[in-house]
Formats: sequence, structure tokens, C-alpha cells
Amino acid sequence: MSTASDVLNQILSTVSYPTPKAKLIEAARKQRADNSILSALRQIPDKNYTSSEDVQKVLSKNLDIADSLKQ
Repeated sequence: MSTASDVLNQILSTVSYPTPKAKLIEAARKQRADNSILSALRQIPDKNYTSSEDVQKVLSKNLDIADSLKQ
């Protein structure tokens, strides 16, 4: 069974960087991510992200987002 964090990592690996927040959400929708992942991505700042690590760093700064991905 995959965790939300595993699914997020898989989604982020399919995206070409740099990419805007909207493309991250679009990629998550295409891969039928659950609501916790979509919600987490919607909460990040609207900017261009340079790598999957960049996205994960922003997500980890927000403890609420990080906690929702641990479930």
C-alpha cells in the first residue's frame, strides 16, 4: 500500500521542471491523487518550482500540509 508521500513523490517525478503550481495540480489530477495531496498542492505558493525537492521543501515548511501527507 502506497502512502500519500509515496504517491506525491511519484507525481513530482513525472513533471518537467521548472513548472508552475498549476501544472503540479494538473499532474496530480491526471494521476488521480487523493484529496489530501490535491489540497496540499493547492496550499503552496503560486510560483515556478525548479525541482521536486523544491516542492517538497515548501510542503515541509507547512506542518499542516506535511501532517496530511503522513496519513
